[in-house]
Amino acid sequence: MDELVLEGGADIGTLVMHFDVPDHAMELETIVSISQATLKLLSSLNIDLFEGQIHYRLLVLPPEEGSFRWRYVLCAAGVALWTFVESDIGKGFIKGLTDHEPQYWAEKVGDIVRGRPSPYEVEEGKKLETDASSDVDKFYELVSSYILCQVVISFLTKEQSEISSKIPLNYLQGSYVARNEFYESCLSDPRIKGIGFSEKHEFPITRKGFLDFIVPISEKDKVFNSGLWASSIEDLSVTSPNWSRSDRTRTWKGCDSQGRERTFRIDDDNFWHKVSERQIEAGIIDNVTVQWVHQLLKGKFRNHAVLRVLKYNGRKVSEPLAESEIQKICENLPSKNVEPDQLSFDI
Repeated sequence: MDELVLEGGADIGTLVMHFDVPDHAMELETIVSISQATLKLLSSLNIDLFEGQIHYRLLVLPPEEGSFRWRYVLCAAGVALWTFVESDIGKGFIKGLTDHEPQYWAEKVGDIVRGRPSPYEVEEGKKLETDASSDVDKFYELVSSYILCQVVISFLTKEQSEISSKIPLNYLQGSYVARNEFYESCLSDPRIKGIGFSEKHEFPITRKGFLDFIVPISEKDKVFNSGLWASSIEDLSVTSPNWSRSDRTRTWKGCDSQGRERTFRIDDDNFWHKVSERQIEAGIIDNVTVQWVHQLLKGKFRNHAVLRVLKYNGRKVSEPLAESEIQKICENLPSKNVEPDQLSFDI
């Protein structure tokens, strides 16, 4: 019987989560929270997409020394999953999330595994002696685990608008709730600067982008009106400034990098000092880079408050606050809805 050989040491069925953190270390509480959210996401996807028919195990492997790549080994029941995904409905779901039909992923696994389908195995280097039928079953276990990894990665990395264009939101409500909890866990730890899903030292989803993956679904979703405070750095085009700091009845208005209209107030003492000293040059439409906080209420981020103006029309204004300072500020802010002029920022 041929031996199963994986090209380049590939780990089929292993979901890699690579966190951009200082000193390659994370708080145990964060690790537990993210792991629980991942397990909940797997369970929800199983229910939302596969009617709970997939049998799987989630095995957590420790990170390697000198990095923080967290590995989850997904062991899916191959034949059961393959039978479903090869149906018209299954193909539609898999293609909707991963952009490819199941057969594509089977061929990818075939390219990785040299020779005829062989046992997926192996504990401590021991091969399993099985007949040809069992070889095929184990090959499809490989394919099923690989597909499950691709589904999870796609769901964690695609924006809701892209997914909803192929799979209606109501089909995936439970999965979105789990994804919300995943990114809330990442946001709760100020040490996490970004996340990737490969062995490479690349983090395509930055801390600033975590918020884009939190999707308030309905008023029954605890995230919908949670009062969650979060921070980010944003580039804004100012369309309607308010140069009177004492005027609390009017806000600044502008558009963010996604073209969304935003109203906000500026609480940066250094900025207002430079305004009083006429060191800020205003234009017709000003471009400003800010570090701000905002609150999730009634399904939208509200109460935008600029803590630091980093640049105004390309000119440096203030240094950004450290993440630990931002975290402390957010912890002291009210979780309920308040009027913007009632907010107090101790900075």
